[in-house]
Amino acid sequence: MQEAGQLQIQLIASKAAQDELDSLLKAGVLPKAVYEELWASYQARIAQSERVLRDLYNKHRAGQLEGDRSGLDTIRRRLLLAEKGAVSDALRKRIVPEDLVNPYIKDLDEKLLTLADD
Repeated sequence: MQEAGQLQIQLIASKAAQDELDSLLKAGVLPKAVYEELWASYQARIAQSERVLRDLYNKHRAGQLEGDRSGLDTIRRRLLLAEKGAVSDALRKRIVPEDLVNPYIKDLDEKLLTLADD
């Protein structure tokens, strides 16, 4: 899955470059025409990387790729932990009721355990 890692790096770098372009445009450092041209070139890289990553993910889900699942499981684990943190934070701030949060967190914990077992 080295290819997936390289594509993720390209996505991260390209999105960071687009963020910097936005800052430069807002600061008045970059003319709009130059901004649009550069932004479009980074967007093309992002689209290509996302397309290839999606294809790799779909092949993996379909069982066509053998190898390590740890990359996707690591991402799933991070997402589940982010959900758990957000819901716990909302409970702490009393935005959502505890009787609704507890079953949701229990479900997330079960999913986390399932990932650990795989």
